[in-house]
Amino acid sequence: SSVHDSYFRCYAINGTHGVLLSENTAYNAIGHCYFLEDGVEENNTISYNQAALVHALGPYQNPSLGLNGDSWWSQYLSWYTNIATLILPSDMAAGCFYFTNTYNDVVGNAASGGWAGYALPALAVPVKLHYGQNTMSPRNRPFRTPFRGNSAHSTGFWWNTAGGIYVGGELQQLADGTLSYTSGRSATHDTCSNKLIGLPGQTAGCWDLGQQMYLQFTDNKVFLSNRGMQHWGERSEIVRFELHDVGLSMNVFGKVWIDSMLMECRQGNHNPTWFAGCAGAPVDGRAPGWGSCNVRDYQFFTGMGGFQWYDVGQLHIVTNSTFRNCMNSWKRCVYGTGSLCNNVAAFTSLTHSDQFVPEIMQVTSGLIFENVSAVWQFSTATSGPQGVTVSGRLQNWFDDDGSAARIGGRGMIGSAWANEWWKYNDACTPDKRAW
Repeated sequence: SSVHDSYFRCYAINGTHGVLLSENTAYNAIGHCYFLEDGVEENNTISYNQAALVHALGPYQNPSLGLNGDSWWSQYLSWYTNIATLILPSDMAAGCFYFTNTYNDVVGNAASGGWAGYALPALAVPVKLHYGQNTMSPRNRPFRTPFRGNSAHSTGFWWNTAGGIYVGGELQQLADGTLSYTSGRSATHDTCSNKLIGLPGQTAGCWDLGQQMYLQFTDNKVFLSNRGMQHWGERSEIVRFELHDVGLSMNVFGKVWIDSMLMECRQGNHNPTWFAGCAGAPVDGRAPGWGSCNVRDYQFFTGMGGFQWYDVGQLHIVTNSTFRNCMNSWKRCVYGTGSLCNNVAAFTSLTHSDQFVPEIMQVTSGLIFENVSAVWQFSTATSGPQGVTVSGRLQNWFDDDGSAARIGGRGMIGSAWANEWWKYNDACTPDKRAW
């Protein structure tokens, strides 16, 4: 079937299990399009559907709230409640596909547009008609089978941290029935085999290693998005993820294994134009004047990052992955030194803080670099206003097979700011490079 020019929703599943929703199309709709509503919906199959031109309701952000509110750069966004003209506050961040419970089969779908292509908010308990039916915590449920074969493009545009696949945001129902939602970083998906974990009166987190599970993503593709995936969860496995023309492949929290990823920072045959809100084109490597247009209108042109090592509390393994066309000679860049773009690297590290500092938390093997000019870049420089930071001194990376440093053998990559950390014995010698 097909739905087009819908003023509200496309296909909704409410309190129902075992539904097959397959081979449908939807175009030009307001609010979440393919929609699992209350958080109890499980064992459904959503397969081979298409959604395009999905519009959000209400304001995307409120810049007047500053960096601690709805800022383009903040991880945290404000909470909003339902009103007469916004009966579900999460429609402010409408997704082509919106799943309040992940214990379903999601296979072979295509998303174009929306605040996110696929939105997976965190619900501690079911809401609306099923509020109070606390038989499981929706946010801690795994996929029934891996989230696989799905694609998203032309999305993740309205916020720096939005993604084609967005595992984040939180929806709550208050005691008086009011619905409250934030689209920013909030409660996490703590995927667990014990359905009661996270419910009121139960253990808050899935701390039993024997019960911990991973959200599994396989054979998915994202292009033209600020981030391919943003995942505020505790555990995930991401296999054969293909990305093109995104600002960052992904930002994923917790214990994460990424295997056989293809990250193409910029395709040679893609030459986007400025959005109508910006005057002029970046022909000389200069950004538009501050305030001349919204930052989201030129975010694509500010640089690109293959993968980001976070600053604290993560365990990341990246294996057998290819980084392609991540070149600081990209001619469309608006922030550059001379003819070179400043913000380009296959890997970037958050090194801005003296408080949030890394442990030993990242390892790679089997990496391939094709047409890549910079492998690793810090978020601060010694010449910058923040100077050398504690997190910059401690940043490190175990290169299990030498494929990251291209040294032909196992090694440790670390900051040259940290003096002779590398000198395990007198036979060790440094290999200092500007990467």
